[in-house]
Amino acid sequence: MRKSFLFFSTVLFALVALSTVSYAQSRKEQRRVEQQAIDNKTAEAIKSGVETHNISFIATELTATSDPMITDVQLNAIWGLYITPNRLRSYLPVYGAKNASYRPSMIRRMDFSTSDYTWNAEKTKFGWDVTIKVSEPSTNTAYTMYLTVPTTGRNATLSISTSFDPSITYSGYIQVD
Repeated sequence: MRKSFLFFSTVLFALVALSTVSYAQSRKEQRRVEQQAIDNKTAEAIKSGVETHNISFIATELTATSDPMITDVQLNAIWGLYITPNRLRSYLPVYGAKNASYRPSMIRRMDFSTSDYTWNAEKTKFGWDVTIKVSEPSTNTAYTMYLTVPTTGRNATLSISTSFDPSITYSGYIQVD
């Protein structure tokens, strides 16, 4: 009797353990499928945003390539590059030869809006490489902007070069408007 009780208990324990493992694996698979659906939706929205010139780059970090002291400067979410089919709006802090500050400048920034810009997007394995050329009307400054747009929207980069300041790189993320 004791052997049959022990056998029955062992079998019951094994069944419960297997069902728990099976449930955990199915729940994990369900979460993976749900995340894949979200990633696919995000990738489709970003693709549409790149194709229609309707995206925003939100800068969260900055690195001035000319100054090794200025790396990984954290920014708040007010800084960014906002692009629509008819307008480009830049609101980014500036570092460089003309602004030897070690904090994001509230005095000197790349703050302008224009409808005169060119856009060239090339598809890559993980997203798009976008080249934007623009002239700031008030200072007559030409900018070349290189925006890397991953399909996830996360870990995007924006590098900007001008004729008067050293290049600067921003890290951040993409929002689709």
